[in-house]
Amino acid sequence: MFRNIRQYNHLSNVQCSIFFYSTQAARKVNFQDEWNNAKPYENIPKLSKFQLIRGFLPGGKFRNANLMELHRILNKEYGSVVEFPQIVGRPSMLCTYNVDDFEKVLRHEGAMPHRRTLETLQYYRQKFRSDIYGVYGGLFTEQGEDWHKMRMLLNPVLLPPKTIQQYVPRVDNVTKLFIKTLAEKIDRNGETPSNTSDYLNMWSLESIANISLDTQLGIVGGKYKDEMAEKLIKSIRKFFIEVYQFEINISIWKYYQTKAFKGLLQIYDDITNIVLYYVERAIEELPQKSSNEYTEESILEKLLKIDKNLAVVMCTDALLAGVDTTSSASIGILYCLAKNQDKQDKLREEIRGILKNEDDDLTPKNMQNMPYLRACIKEGLRLCPPTAGTIRKAGEDLVLSGYRVPKGTDIVMPVAVLSQECYTKKAEFIPERWLKGETHAECPHANEASPFSYLPFGFGSRVCIGKRLANLEIEVLVSRLIRDYKLEWNLPNLKFKAGVVNIPDGDIKFKMTKV
Repeated sequence: MFRNIRQYNHLSNVQCSIFFYSTQAARKVNFQDEWNNAKPYENIPKLSKFQLIRGFLPGGKFRNANLMELHRILNKEYGSVVEFPQIVGRPSMLCTYNVDDFEKVLRHEGAMPHRRTLETLQYYRQKFRSDIYGVYGGLFTEQGEDWHKMRMLLNPVLLPPKTIQQYVPRVDNVTKLFIKTLAEKIDRNGETPSNTSDYLNMWSLESIANISLDTQLGIVGGKYKDEMAEKLIKSIRKFFIEVYQFEINISIWKYYQTKAFKGLLQIYDDITNIVLYYVERAIEELPQKSSNEYTEESILEKLLKIDKNLAVVMCTDALLAGVDTTSSASIGILYCLAKNQDKQDKLREEIRGILKNEDDDLTPKNMQNMPYLRACIKEGLRLCPPTAGTIRKAGEDLVLSGYRVPKGTDIVMPVAVLSQECYTKKAEFIPERWLKGETHAECPHANEASPFSYLPFGFGSRVCIGKRLANLEIEVLVSRLIRDYKLEWNLPNLKFKAGVVNIPDGDIKFKMTKV
């Protein structure tokens, strides 16, 4: 009998192998046919250097357009694909507005995808601070084996749900203080200050510092615990203003370093030194930490066990990547809720079913029971995405929108443009579209659209490593705020300026009424 079983297993393995290799062979044949029938890359519509430069000059069609608007202009004028020219030290790039192309690129990017980096940050880290970034350059800036090595070290630290859950009380405490501070700033019309976005930035920075640096900066209440905290928030604000000029706009920094560029390098250095200061302070305080304060080791403790420099690099990346993206995403979600009172009321009902009293604690367990909260967040991110999209190098030869695209081509995928175009009732805030159990006949469902039209945190092995932390922060903020306050929006429709991060354009203030 055992011999028969072994023979059966052997036969099954052979059959599986034959099926796998025959399938692979069929795919290669099908792709070769597709490649042979596709138009050559040289036939792709192209934006010339003159057209690009002229477009940004006074009177040009790109002059006052933000990044999202620029993509819409190009999509309308050139169709589903257009090539950007090589200019001022930047290679040419292919931009596609076809969601099927997104899927092809991302499904064939390989185990170690190549993503366009912040080149100024990479230059600073390699040229000036190899003492910190020599071994671990950062997930922002590394590619290939170096990126893969670092990602494999960080995945077990940052991705386990149990690791993230321990931060619910910390983020909840920061959020309660933020809401208290914001409520104290309400004017006689019941509205928050016009710079509410600044307060949300401080909330986001305080939350991330609590998580990544094991420290309280004390900035949410407007009182800095030390001068380093004040310097950190000012440096991060400067970073998002200055980096746009060199990473998005046309710049000559690779050929001539202006005073402004040297200022950006100083910002990078200030942030590195501040993070190093807090990491070293945390190391000194570790022996004093109560052994039963948390049942799980903190993220910083786990990183320090691997390498001190790895901790500095990861904490720096968390601050650069997490502050404006999380606050901007939160503003968009709160704006959508303020403009749709029926959805806000429905969400409040769900939250109060969990948090029956104002002083009830949020816990990992009760946060699992808020499906409508998560649906509201998804829909808010669809309508108000914090980033425009992503860039990848083609991992292999591809056929995109009927054209041959060679391996190694830089491909721009402005996912945020399609996240508002591929859905039924695309302009409406309908959280129900994300609920699996929703059976209302008139309710559109998210699965009607390609999943590659909605990628707020990226895709595949280069998906945002801080995705769960960002979701935690936003879930705590929205649940706490909507439980106790009715939000209304009395300003013109919210617009965003698209750069490295899509940030609100103009005043941000809500009418905030205790309920």
